Amino acid sequence: MRCDSNTPTLGFIVPEGKDMEKWAAFAAGEKLSLELLFNQRDPATVVPAAAIRSACEAHGTGVCALGLWRINYLAADPVEREASHALFRAGADYAAEVGATVFFSDTGQVEGDLAANVAAYREGFPPLLDYVESKGLTYATYMGHPGNFVNCVEALRTLCEAMPQLKLKVDPVGLMRNVKADPLPVFAEFGHRVGHFHVKDILRIGDRETEPPVGYGQLPWAQLLGLLYEHDYQGHVVIEPHGAKWGRPEYYERHIRLSLPLLRQLVG
Repeated sequence: MRCDSNTPTLGFIVPEGKDMEKWAAFAAGEKLSLELLFNQRDPATVVPAAAIRSACEAHGTGVCALGLWRINYLAADPVEREASHALFRAGADYAAEVGATVFFSDTGQVEGDLAANVAAYREGFPPLLDYVESKGLTYATYMGHPGNFVNCVEALRTLCEAMPQLKLKVDPVGLMRNVKADPLPVFAEFGHRVGHFHVKDILRIGDRETEPPVGYGQLPWAQLLGLLYEHDYQGHVVIEPHGAKWGRPEYYERHIRLSLPLLRQLVG
C-alpha cells in the first residue's frame, strides 16, 4: 500500500524498522500508516526493504515517510561529504522501495556564519534534492539537531528565502527546543512550506518537563492544525512517542491510543 501524499493521514514512528510485523499489525488495527526513522545508518543495512513491504502488505498498511537524521551533508572533508551524500541517496532509494511518499533529513552544517551555511547548502544540496524528486518523493528538511544550521527563526527565514521550493519537516516541540521559537508564529509564517508534520506534546512545570500523549500537554493543537489547513496542508501527521517514559517501546501503543481521540477530531 502506498500512502496518498495528497490526503492527510495519521501515522506513527517505528524506530529503525524494528518489530515490523508487530507494528504493521497494530497500525492496521488502528488505521494508521508507519514512518521509519534511522539514525546515521543506511536503512538497507538494518532491515531489508522487502521485509518492510512484506509486513505492510500482510496487514494492509503502508509506510508514509522515511527519515535519516544527524548527518552532516556539508562536511568540509570531501571523503566524509561524499559518504554522507551516498547515505542520503541510499535513504531515498530505500524510501521509494518501501512505498513512502516523503523522505526527510538534515541540512548539514559548515563552520562559519549563517550566510556561509546557506551558501554551502545552495551549492551542495540541489543535486540531492533532484535525486529525491527522481524517486517520486517529496523532500522535507529537519530543523535543529547536530548536523543542521537551522537553529533559530532567522536561519529558517534565510534558508526559505534562498531555497523557495524547499519543504520543512516540522515538530512543534522541536521548534521550541531546537529553534527556540514559539510554534504558532512559525506556523503562521511558514505553514505553506510544511511538507511533513510530527506531533508530540510537552508539559512544563517550573524546571521540569514531560512529553505526554498529544492533547495532554500545553500545545494548542487545534490552532496549529488550523494554521496548516489555512495553508492547504495535505501531508502526513505522524505521532512521535518521545521522552523518558513515552519514548520507550513498551509505552508506544498506549501513547498512540491516548493521542488518537484528539487527532482524529482534527485531522482529515
